[in-house]
Amino acid sequence: VRTKLNYKKGEYDVKYFAREQIDALALAIFQAENGGAMIVGDQTGIGKGRVAAGMLRYAYYKGQVPIFVSKNPSLFSAMIEDLYDIGTPELADAVEFTANSLNFKDHLGRKHHTTALKQRAIVNKITQTGKLPKGKKVLFTTYKQFLDTRGSYTAKQKAQLKRQKQAPENHYREDMMDALTRGDNATIVLDE
Repeated sequence: VRTKLNYKKGEYDVKYFAREQIDALALAIFQAENGGAMIVGDQTGIGKGRVAAGMLRYAYYKGQVPIFVSKNPSLFSAMIEDLYDIGTPELADAVEFTANSLNFKDHLGRKHHTTALKQRAIVNKITQTGKLPKGKKVLFTTYKQFLDTRGSYTAKQKAQLKRQKQAPENHYREDMMDALTRGDNATIVLDE
């Protein structure tokens, strides 16, 4: 696990992960490398977030795009904190968010704010390039972002998109995920 997560010898042992978390990471990495998946169903307090953060780190150091999908943006702060807690500020400080109307503070007090229009432009760019924007290393999004997108804009926002020649179409976020995950280019970590 140490090698797969790109830690130096003795650096990660019980400093970043409990033994149960190391076992879960070993199983998850084995599954990922053999075309499988894994569900971590531990009870509250065991550290599923740390395991998820470890898998994001694994994907990054494997040269893949780490993608974190959660129930709602309020859980993004906890994942950013988990990335710091496992010694991975290089990911925690380089998150691209694709959740509309995002507004929260992380554990360091940094404010994260986005709008639907800004996110639409970012999603379009990712879809066109198949890559995260320059300087971004991990994608955070929510399940809600993949629901039917036809009604996600107000009339005013639709008019602005039309002026920018970006008329809203259905399923554009799915196109983004398709562009990011072609081949063996990404690891998706699903949260609750």
